[in-house]
Order: sequence, then C-alpha cells, then structure tokens
Amino acid sequence: MKIHAKLLKEETKDFSGTDRQVVSQVDMLKAEVSRDGLRAVDSGTFICRSRLAVNKGDVFKYVQDIANTNSLRGAYLFQGSCLDESGYNVDPTNQTNSGNSSWNDFDGLQYEQNTTANHKFRGLFQAKLNSQDKGAILENKFHSNGTTPIHDFSGNFDIIAWITTPSSTGGTHMIYSKSNLTYGVSLKLIGTGSTFYIRGDVRKSGGSLKNVHTNTIKNVGVDTTICVRFRRVGTTLDIWLVDGSTSTPFGTPTNTYTTSYLSGDFNVSKQATIGSQASSFSGDNVTGTNNEFDGKLHQLRIYCGRTLDLSSANSIFSSRPIPLIMKLAGTVWKIESNLDNKRIFVKGFGKVITDTLVSSSLLDSGTATGEFYEYSGSRSTTAFTNAAPREIIRAIFAKLNVALVSNVNFKLNVRDLTGSATAINSYTAEGNFLEIINQLMVIVNKSFYVSPRGKCIIENKDLDMSNTLKFKNGSYNINANGFDDTNTVNDLYVSSRAGGNFNIVHKDNSASINEIGYYSKRVLAPQLTDPTSVTNFKNNFIDIYKDINVRYTITAPFLIDFIRENMTVKLINTIKSLDDTSTIKSITWHYPEARTVIETGDFLMDAFDLEKFSSEAINNLVTDTNLNP
Repeated sequence: MKIHAKLLKEETKDFSGTDRQVVSQVDMLKAEVSRDGLRAVDSGTFICRSRLAVNKGDVFKYVQDIANTNSLRGAYLFQGSCLDESGYNVDPTNQTNSGNSSWNDFDGLQYEQNTTANHKFRGLFQAKLNSQDKGAILENKFHSNGTTPIHDFSGNFDIIAWITTPSSTGGTHMIYSKSNLTYGVSLKLIGTGSTFYIRGDVRKSGGSLKNVHTNTIKNVGVDTTICVRFRRVGTTLDIWLVDGSTSTPFGTPTNTYTTSYLSGDFNVSKQATIGSQASSFSGDNVTGTNNEFDGKLHQLRIYCGRTLDLSSANSIFSSRPIPLIMKLAGTVWKIESNLDNKRIFVKGFGKVITDTLVSSSLLDSGTATGEFYEYSGSRSTTAFTNAAPREIIRAIFAKLNVALVSNVNFKLNVRDLTGSATAINSYTAEGNFLEIINQLMVIVNKSFYVSPRGKCIIENKDLDMSNTLKFKNGSYNINANGFDDTNTVNDLYVSSRAGGNFNIVHKDNSASINEIGYYSKRVLAPQLTDPTSVTNFKNNFIDIYKDINVRYTITAPFLIDFIRENMTVKLINTIKSLDDTSTIKSITWHYPEARTVIETGDFLMDAFDLEKFSSEAINNLVTDTNLNP
C-alpha cells in the first residue's frame, strides 16, 4: 500500500544499559498539520488508535511527500540544510569550516539560491562544495537492535537524486557513498571526454566490484540538470539517467546488470557521505574525503528494504520540486482519549523560540559552544557590539542548546543564505526571542524561516516564485477575504535607547496617508541602542506595513507539497478578475481528506492573535523598566 503521509513516533529506549533511538510508524487515522511561519508555533492534531501508548512530551514527526514514504530512510532537500527529513535523523556530523575555525557546526556543504531562468529548481536553494569542503558526513544511525543501519543495503534499495552536472568536464563526482574504501554502495557521476555518465557500485566482503553505468548508452554535457536513479532488486542492478527527453522517465532502465552475486549484503559499518567519498577513517568515522561533487545537488532520497513503485518514482521526476518533506516535528502537549481513538496534540520544536524570554540569566558571561563572531563582534551578557543578526541569533541558540542537551535530535542552528551580512553597531538582546528575531530581520530587511528540524534560515524577503507557482481557479478555490488593516502602519513612533537614553523617533509615509488615512502606531524597542539601526528599523518597518493587505485563502482538494512560508506566488481567478501576487503566510494540510488550505497576504485573525497582542503588550511593559515615557 502506498503511503504518501505518515506519522512517526521517536523514543529513546534502554537496551541492556545502552540508550538507543527507536523510530516507529504509527497507525494514523487523521491529521491536521499547520505551519504558521513566525506568527505561531507549528502544530498538529492527530487521531490514532486507542491502543497507541503515548505520553505528554513524546516526540512525533509528520512526513508527507509526492512519493510513497513507506521505505524512505533518507531525505535530503538541501534547502539551507542537509538535515534528514525522512524522520530517522541520519544527519550530518558537525565539521569545522575550513575558512573559519570557530564555525564548528558546519555540515560540509554550501548553499545558494537557484536563479536560473526556466530551471526546474528556480527559486529554491541548492547545495555545492567549495574546494576545501568535505561534503556531508552522515552519522551512523541504527534500528532498535543496534546493528541494522538505517541506511540498510542488505536487501533491495533505491536511490534517487536530482543533480546538475559540473561546468567543466572530467573527474569523478560522488553523489552518495556508504563504503569502507573497498566494500559498500556508491552512486557517482563520472566525466569522460566532453560528457558525463552515471555509475552505481556495489561490493561485499570477499567479492569483487560490480557496477552498472550509462556510459555510451546515455551521456550528458556540462551544466545539465538530470534525475538519476540506482536500484537493486534481488540479483539485478538498474540505473537510470533522465534528462527530460523520455516520455516515461523510469520505465525501462538506461542499463541493467544481473548476477547471483547481487543477492548479498552490502552494508558496511563506516559513515556515509553526500557529495564526496570517504578516503580515510578513524574507526568508523570519516576523517578525509575525495571525489567531491563539483556540480549542484538538488534532492536525494534513499529507500531501504523495498524499492519505489513506478508512479512514485515518476512523480519525483515530473512534479514540482518540494522544499520540505517533514512538515512537523515536535512534542505532545495534550491527549484526548475515548474507547476507540486517541487525539494527540503536538507543538513543533520551534516553540522554544516563541516561549523563550532572553535575559542575562540566559546570556550570561560565558561563551557557549557554537557562539562566534565573524566581524570583530563581541558580547557582554545581553549587550552585543558590532554583531550581525546571524551572530546575535547564533549566540542565543548556543545558550539554548545547552538547555536542550537532553534532546539529541534537535539543535537550533542558523544559516544566513542572503549572501551578505550587516553588522549592527550595538544591540541589547532582551525580551521575547521571537520579538528579537523580528526586530533584527526588520533592521536588515530580511526574512527568517524555521524548518521542522530546527534549522533556522535567514533569507531574502518574499522568495519570488510567481513565475513558476501559479494558482488558478479550476484546480484551486481562491477567495479574497477582504482587506486587512490590522498591521497597517504609515505613521510610526519608535521608542528606543539609541545613544544610551530613552528617545522617540518618527517616520511616516505621506503617499500612504493621503491614500488611506492615518494608521499610527508606537513600537517599544528598547533593544535598539544604535542610531543607525533605529533609522533602518523605522524606514523598513514603514515600507513593510504602509499598505493595507489583501488576504487570500487558497483551498486545494489535494495535498500540496511544493510550497512553504515566505514564497510569493501568482494568484489568478478569471471569474473574479483576480490577477495578483501574494506571499504565503500559513499552510494547513488535512489527511486523509487530501485537502490543503493556504493563507497568503496576511494571517487570518483568530483568538490566537488576541492573546498574542495581549502578551506583547505585557512583554513591552516588562522588557525594559527604564522606559517610562
């Protein structure tokens, strides 16, 4: 049975004195999962059988893909992160960046936004390696018996990847490898003359190397985006190289190799790598790599125990690329039970951002692992000097991770993908952490995105996907929910401590005032102690909020996987004469009804917002007792 959505329960159990991670699939009857960006904590409500053992604080993960997720054991989408989204946490180990010795939670890959016109992955991020990078070195993770690896190549397996070939020919470019230099499994791109071909290798202890390749059958040139697949079924290896010229992408394999030798176990104890091949080890840990991938990595999925059905494989090729497979990861906070079912309420791990009050108690004088400054910045408890927003956020994360040390599979981590960083002369990080992040993003006019795994991305505002993501009436129900002026501000007063003393600065937008009238607001921002930052804050704040937002609701009678928050999309309704662009603010998936509800432009106001406004008002009173205008 194909399962495009599944719920996983993660536990740590004691096996003869050894704690082991145990991930089990839960019989999920119904799910409602919401991602609300920085407005609220991501959440999910799940209905399961009453026999399910569940307690408050248990960890659950909701995984949803365009392909069957039954045997998915590795999912790497490279959206500013190489964290595994399959639910099994086969994540990169921390490396020290070759260009910055203080950057010791580097995952081995660089990320950039794809801006190529008409490219399948345009607007999304992609991974690459610089000359000194080692690629991602994955942790060894095992099933509950402690010996069977999550990436298990003892039986049938399937590896599917989207890549772009290098811009120059020649060389061997490893996509994925789990080998010990002699035995194991690998998938690679090899240059020959002016072209490249794909090769899949397997070798077991005591045996010879066996491979299947596409050379002379299907070769491609430089800078070519292709989908490749390497599969073992029983005693047969299959390989595909698909570049868009085939009507049925994964019908007949590009090449096949069959021999009784292929019925063996190809597992090795060494760590796996993405974008490189291990060249040296310390025990089972990779210490050196070679054959680094010199092109672009877009997606990598690994299936173990069984292979992917044809429909699912074709969907990976033909469907729009998706930015996240894991939609939610978090802990149970409420349980409702009856004789037949249990209703489980889960809050995303990102709740630590909304729940944390930053003060000198958290940001004490000590430096935590992961805190470092790239631009001669420094910190004295909560006071930062000459620090970029990512450095301020990173420092707070470093302190929070100390408190989260018991959760081995969730660590807050920030990556700035904007290509530039602006240092703030001075800033005092006190108050609600979410408020601090929002302030910093307004100052530098950037956006902040939190993945279910806790990877926090600073990115350019409103990722423009309107050329490729178009919602049109017919397949979608598109409604304009009216004009929402809740957050509109065109006459702004900012109370700050710029220069060391309390003061108020003013900014307005006369064009907006003339068109819609006065919308005045006073913002208490005692964290701002630098005049330049105050100026940037007020100017960007007005620019963001000066217009009355039009809020749209898009409803689809199917599960949509190719969207996330902060994407700007095209909305077309020919019946209602609608042709507009709008930015996604929240998404809710309903399973098994197969329904997706998307809010764009602004959030639909509800009781949460009334509570939030009250909380903000109270927080403003306690954030800085020195403010008494």
